[in-house]
Amino acid sequence: MKFVETNKIELKEKLNDNLIREIVGFLNTEGGTIYIGVKDNGEVIGIKDVNKAFTELNEIICDQIEPRAEKEVKSEIKFENNKMIMGINVQKGEKAIYYIKKYGCSSKGCLVRVGTSTREMSNEEIEERNKIRFYDEDNIINYVSDLDDLKFSILKINYELNNLHLDDKTFEKNLHLRNKLGSYNKLAELLANENKIDLKYVKFQGNDKTVFSEIQKFSNKSILVGYSQILARLEVENKCYVDTSSMQRIEKTLFDFNVAKEALLNAVVHNDWLSGVPTIQQFENRIEIMSYGGLPKGLKLEEFYQGISKPRNPKLMKIFID
Repeated sequence: MKFVETNKIELKEKLNDNLIREIVGFLNTEGGTIYIGVKDNGEVIGIKDVNKAFTELNEIICDQIEPRAEKEVKSEIKFENNKMIMGINVQKGEKAIYYIKKYGCSSKGCLVRVGTSTREMSNEEIEERNKIRFYDEDNIINYVSDLDDLKFSILKINYELNNLHLDDKTFEKNLHLRNKLGSYNKLAELLANENKIDLKYVKFQGNDKTVFSEIQKFSNKSILVGYSQILARLEVENKCYVDTSSMQRIEKTLFDFNVAKEALLNAVVHNDWLSGVPTIQQFENRIEIMSYGGLPKGLKLEEFYQGISKPRNPKLMKIFID
């Protein structure tokens, strides 16, 4: 086989720090193939440590790219001239935009393939793609879940606790847990007894992220359970203390629990779940609760500043309200 770089073929002697740029670039354009163990001039030199190459590639795909791209990136080993090379096949991404996680959705993190090179997106390009990504209020309804054997006993119990009943024959349709083709969607995955949602409560020493104190995981379970358990953790952390700055003895808590509860609920129901999961981080001087997403479809910036709200995930929000 003759190897020549094109708009859909990238040649690399070895895995290096630039590999993630090439993968993201292909995800954001029309896809392509990256061959590891081949020089720019097409000479096959092979790779020595196949296991190490697979491990490094897996770390990139699973931990360093947002949204996650396991479905779009596949790899295989080929033999050329009696030498092993790795072929990384990258499909065009299903999402509107992919980026390098550590750089966020910035020009440095968002890349596209142009000819035989990979370049950074302009701010205008990123904004246009974000409009597509953020403005579809039904994105978690249309998206096909990676999981197909989902159980919903926790969801049913949650409704029963509120004196509501879910009919076994109709609840999936009534709650919009399948897309138009009949496959389970992201909403179903979020509410299922078991899933791949990786919620965490991270506690730091001091006022920055230099030193971890504790990480508590609420992963692979219904977000109804994850939400309740994180709420319980917040309640435990909201310790009472005595304010001695005045003559009168005043008992206070570290933070307003109702405000934290509302912030957590908003982070869950308004999150762009196709881009990532909300983060809950506690420092000595504050708690940060953050979610993914821009303005929902139909909501203007000036309306947002006026206090007008519009749910990003109305069907998910209804379930939490019920």
